[in-house]
Amino acid sequence: MVGGSRLWGPLLRILLSLLLATPVVAQGFERVCLEANDVNFALSLAVDDRGRAHLIHVDRIFGDLLHTVLTAPDGIESEVVAVRMSLLGTSEVRDSGLVIVDDVPRACFYDARARALKVSERIDDEWSPTVLREGQHVGDQCAIAPVGDTLGVAFHQAGTLQYAEREGDEWRVVEVDANADYAVGLEPAIRQVGRTLYIAHRGEGALDHLRVSWRRDGPWRTEALPHPEFEAGLRPRISTDGDGGVWITHGVMPLDLDVTSDNGLMLASGRLPGGLELSWPVQDPAGGSHGAYRRDDELLVVSRERLRSPIFGQTDAIRVFRGLPIDPAFEALEHFSIADRRHNYARVDAHPHPFGEPVMAFADDRGAIAGMQPESRVCIFRPVDRDGDIVPDLEEGRHGTRLNDPDTDGDGRSDGQEILFDFSDPLVPDEPGLPPDAGPDAALPDPDAALPDPDAALPDPDAALPDPDAALPDPDAALPDPDAAQPDPDVALPDPDVALPDPDVALPDPDVALPDPDATPDATETDLARDVAEPDVAPDVAEPDSAVEPEAARPDPDSGPSREDGWLAEHEAGPADGAAADIFADYDLPESSDRGCECDATGGGGLWVWLMLVGIRRRRGAGAWRARA
Repeated sequence: MVGGSRLWGPLLRILLSLLLATPVVAQGFERVCLEANDVNFALSLAVDDRGRAHLIHVDRIFGDLLHTVLTAPDGIESEVVAVRMSLLGTSEVRDSGLVIVDDVPRACFYDARARALKVSERIDDEWSPTVLREGQHVGDQCAIAPVGDTLGVAFHQAGTLQYAEREGDEWRVVEVDANADYAVGLEPAIRQVGRTLYIAHRGEGALDHLRVSWRRDGPWRTEALPHPEFEAGLRPRISTDGDGGVWITHGVMPLDLDVTSDNGLMLASGRLPGGLELSWPVQDPAGGSHGAYRRDDELLVVSRERLRSPIFGQTDAIRVFRGLPIDPAFEALEHFSIADRRHNYARVDAHPHPFGEPVMAFADDRGAIAGMQPESRVCIFRPVDRDGDIVPDLEEGRHGTRLNDPDTDGDGRSDGQEILFDFSDPLVPDEPGLPPDAGPDAALPDPDAALPDPDAALPDPDAALPDPDAALPDPDAALPDPDAAQPDPDVALPDPDVALPDPDVALPDPDVALPDPDATPDATETDLARDVAEPDVAPDVAEPDSAVEPEAARPDPDSGPSREDGWLAEHEAGPADGAAADIFADYDLPESSDRGCECDATGGGGLWVWLMLVGIRRRRGAGAWRARA
C-alpha cells in the first residue's frame, strides 16, 4: 500500500501537468504487431547482433510456447518451443525468460502440464528441453542469463529464491534467499557485472520491497532495500552503470496492480558490497511495467504510462526516458487520451538494437469501443529500417549511407554487415571500380594510390592494327588426333649442313614403276643390260654438245641427297637435236646390283635402281631412233 501525503502531493501535481501538456512523439520508430490474437502471455524479448527481435510467448488458447523472430522490414517467422505447456483457465503460464548466447536462443519456462521448470535451447533448428526441477509452480517466474562461459537461471519456488547453474551436461541448484515470514524471489532478474553476479527480486513482507542477492567468489548474500513509506520492488531490471556498479530500476506498487494508476519508477544504484542508494526519478503514472538498459553514460528506460483517475481521466502511453537518473524528460511512442480506445499495456521489455536505439516488446490488451471487439496482441516498437540493411534510418545519415539501398557501395555486402562485423567503410567498395549507380555519393579514388609511371613506353600509334576482316580459325575444324603415332625420337634428323636439293630441278616421274627387287628379270631386260655393258652397235649420231665427262657425271657418294638430284638433272635432258645418245656407254657398271649404290642405309639403293631403269628406257628409245634412221 502506498501511504503518506508526501506521495500524493507531488503525484497529483505531476498528473495535472501531464493532462495539460502535449507529449513529445518519438520519431524514427515503427509499430509491428503479430496477427494472432491471445498469444501475449509470458512475453520475453531478446535482440540478436543483426537487429532481429526474438520473442518467447504463450498461445493462451492452445497452450503452446512460441518463438517468433521479426526481421526488418517485414519478416515474421514463428515456431513451437513446447506443446500444451500452459493450461487455459486452470494453470496459465504468465512468465518466461529469454537470452541469446553465441547466436543460440535459450529460454526458461514453467511447464504447467509436466509441473516442471525447463530450459530449452534451439540447436540445429530444433528446440531441445531440459528439466531443471520438478514440482507444482516451480519456476513459474524465472530469468536466464550468461554467467561466465555457462548459463545461470534464477527462479521462484515456494516463496524462496533458487539459482541453477549448468556444469557440463548437469544443472546444480542452490537456494539463494528465503524468509520465514514472507515470500521472496518474486519476478527475478539476473545479470553478471564484472566478477559479481546479481539477482534482483521482490520480497513481500509488511511492505513489498526490492531485494538484491549477489555472489562474488563466495557464498550468496542478500540485501533488502525497503522504502519507509511505500511499497516498491515491482518487476526489477538490472543494468550496469559502466563503473563496475549497477542500476536497478523497479516500479512503485500501485493500489491495485494493472487496475489502478501506476505510481512511478525507482532506482537503486551503486555496488555491493558497499551499499545501494534508493532514488525516485520518475514520480508520475509510469513504472508498472518497463524495460531498461545502459546506453553511453545514461540509463535508457522504456515504460508504460497508465492513468486511471475519476478526476483526471484515463491515459495510456509508451514512454522512452533517455536521461535517467538525472533528466526525467521522456518521449512518447504512442499516447491515447480519455476519448481513445483503452490500451492496457503489460509485460513491457526493452533491449538495445546493435546501433543503440531501443527495441521494445509489449502485450497490448485493447478494450472494446464503438462496436470494436477487444483484442490481445503482441507488438514491438523498433527503429525504422526501410532497406533492411540493419542500419536504422536514423543512423543512415550519420554514416552517409542510403536510406533505400542496403548496399550503398555495391560491393555485395550490406551496409550493416560492413559497419558492425567487417569494420570497413560502407561507402568504399572492396573491389576496384564503382557500382553502376554510384552517383554523387560514391567514394572518391584513394589519393595515396600509386599513379602510372610517366616514363613507361606508350604503344606506337602508327603500328598496324589487326585486320578486323581477317578470317578467324574455324572452331569446327578437326583437332589433331592425340592418339596418332608420334615421330620416333631415335631416328636421326637430317644434317643441317648438307645442301638441300635445287627446287628448280625437275623431279623424277612418280608414275614410273619401280622394279620388284624379288622378281626374276626377264630376258629382254637381261639382254638390254648386256648391251649396255658390251655395246655392239656404234652410235649413229654425234655426241651432244652438252656431253659431260663420265667421271664428272658420276655422283659423289659423300655428297648427300643432292648428288643424285644433280646427276639426274644432267642425264634427264634427253637426246640433243633429235639424235640418240648413249648415256651409259662410258660407264663401267658393276656386275652385282648389291654394290650398285654406295649411299647410306636410308634408301639410296632404290634410287640407283630407278636411275638404271631410266637409262634402259632411254636406251630403248635410242635403239628405236636408230631403227627409224
